[in-house]
Formats: sequence, structure tokens, C-alpha cells
Amino acid sequence: MIAYRELASRGISTRVAADLVGIPRATATRKPRIPVAGPASIPANKIGSVDRRQIFDIVNSESFVDLPPIQIYAQLPAAGTYLYSISTMYRVLNENQRNIC
Repeated sequence: MIAYRELASRGISTRVAADLVGIPRATATRKPRIPVAGPASIPANKIGSVDRRQIFDIVNSESFVDLPPIQIYAQLPAAGTYLYSISTMYRVLNENQRNIC
């Protein structure tokens, strides 16, 4: 890219300079990306500690303690309850297991 910029600054057309250097002209004239640093945004649908506690209470209840989240998820709507997705249950359980170890 340095060779391309030097040729272009000396008055050689961008098309010829790109051909001489061996790169596409679109690549050569593209503005470099500047990464934007900033705090990570918090998702609007992030579950809170109360919701996490509710997942733990249901998963650890007497009727579900021996079942995996996918079976719990399948049985809850039959009982008229919808809490969270299967992946959310797994994510909360995995995060809890990492905090315990």
C-alpha cells in the first residue's frame, strides 16, 4: 500500500498505480477502518438475578431435578408455564457452574 500511495502522490493515475503494484484499485482507494473502542452494550433482553433465581428454583425443584433443560422446557408449556428458551436455561446453568468451581 505504501508503494501505491507513493505512486499516486507523484501524479500517476490510481488505475495505473494499482496495476503497477498488483492490487485492485478498489482495495487501494478504500479508507482504512478505524476500530471504535467503547463499552460493550448490555442487551435489552438480558435476564436479571431474579429471573436467574427463578430458573434455578424450577430446575432444582423436586419434579425436575433429574431432568435436562430440554425435557424441562418440553414439560413446562404443557403445565401452562413458559419461562425462557432452552439455550437460556443452559447458559444460566453453565454460568452458575463456572462461578461454583
